[in-house]
Amino acid sequence: KVRCWNYGYSYRYKKIRTKLSEYDYYNVADVNGDGTSELLLSTSSTGRGFKSRVLVLTFRKGKVKPLMAFEELRNGLFLRDGKLYAQVGGSTESIITGYKINKGKAKQFVKLERLRRWPDGSRYAVTTYWKNGKQISEAQYNAECQKTVAYQTPLGFVPIR
Repeated sequence: KVRCWNYGYSYRYKKIRTKLSEYDYYNVADVNGDGTSELLLSTSSTGRGFKSRVLVLTFRKGKVKPLMAFEELRNGLFLRDGKLYAQVGGSTESIITGYKINKGKAKQFVKLERLRRWPDGSRYAVTTYWKNGKQISEAQYNAECQKTVAYQTPLGFVPIR
């Protein structure tokens, strides 16, 4: 069992069961810079898109341990400054979640949201910006994006042979 972000494109966490045989691609990266490489398994070469899943595994105390899984990432997984970021969303929303890995556990430390809604059936959209559940300005949101996934290349994966 592993905790999965965006299970079924829900923008929520859910504990899931997954099998290694479901994954056809991989990447190896020291996500947090601790000298231990994590193994990232993916169902697609990009780790993103419809029905895609990425499983992150680490090696701790002599055992392989699942850290986390991600589903249907529309924009991918990113590494920056020893942190792992996932970005989901489309034309009406963008959600970036950031994770720190420490002692074999992945902990979310940031959640940035851009949400576009049409209140009361209006034909005019209203866009709001959020950081960790607190509303922020567009300028603050853009500054936070610069610290996370802006101008970063998403992780890619190679076939398992």
